[in-house]
Amino acid sequence: MSVPTDLDSVRIQTSMLPDSVMQLDIELSASATQKSFDAAAAEAEEPGDDSVVRSALAALLSESVPAALQAQQSALQLIGQAALVDEPAALVERFKPGSALRLTMTADAWPSVSGLQRDDYMELPLQLPLPTANMSSKVDEAFLELRRRYPSPTGELLPLGDELANLVHEGLPMEELDALVRDRVRRESALANSKQTFAIVERALLEAVPVAIPKSLLVERARLQYQTLLQRAAEEAGTKGGEVDREEIRQMASWEAFERYLEQETQGLRHTLALSFAIQAVVDEEQLQIDPQAMEDNLGMYALEQFRKTAVKPDTDDPVFRERFQAEYVRETVLRFLLDNAKVEWTDDSVS
Repeated sequence: MSVPTDLDSVRIQTSMLPDSVMQLDIELSASATQKSFDAAAAEAEEPGDDSVVRSALAALLSESVPAALQAQQSALQLIGQAALVDEPAALVERFKPGSALRLTMTADAWPSVSGLQRDDYMELPLQLPLPTANMSSKVDEAFLELRRRYPSPTGELLPLGDELANLVHEGLPMEELDALVRDRVRRESALANSKQTFAIVERALLEAVPVAIPKSLLVERARLQYQTLLQRAAEEAGTKGGEVDREEIRQMASWEAFERYLEQETQGLRHTLALSFAIQAVVDEEQLQIDPQAMEDNLGMYALEQFRKTAVKPDTDDPVFRERFQAEYVRETVLRFLLDNAKVEWTDDSVS
């Protein structure tokens, strides 16, 4: 696509490469190369020297191009600085004052899910193990709830049959109502093993809505996690006061140690980041509204779960803790929505 710019001296064309890398095909206008050359020549001791060309080119690359990219940052969504693809010597050779100069740069771009449509994530194909524990009683409870909700005109509970089914939905036969109720009970029962079920939904979502994660974002997230690990290790070493522990901290703080950590965690980080962008894309497309009160009501339960896992009582007023909880709450809300609307195949690998 073409990205317009208020800086007439710089024109930018963009295209996407794998792993959320954006290619920037940049054209510096004839007037831009001439003005930059004239300014460099005016300051040069020997105007005819090749250093004038290099100075003129350096000024364009360090001032004009970054200014144009910054002016379009809201549209480009670049992460970090753009890197030059062309060899500097080749650019010097091509640089002609008064002639347009074309060059190519690349930069990581913020991940996006472009062109997402509802059909991309509705009716996700899922294979779930068939729940068996207490299924009969759960189905009976579900039908009893329907009978209470849809009584006869005289207020009496109706027996299971077409009359009840027709009240639930006009024209619905009892056979279809029975199938719908049993499927609903199975889906709700599958959430009893929510970790496994959500993992299956996550994989299906990322297959249907793939998200490319740039390396710079992976490195930054890994850096933040590794920094937390170092802080905890340092605190433990300080408590123990051992020389060996302090030496281990120094080794952990090395770049080589971080690279090993990055290699180990890349796959998991890529999954987590891609999932967060895919989930947000579904939220935006569906215009899902998260009930603030319902989320607040679940905060205490989440804090209790964290306390059980870590034996440390979390501060529910801590902004970082609340942000983590909100992200988890939105994640589970969307995954439940996707499960409700998925095309489920129940397998013989039953769950009791």
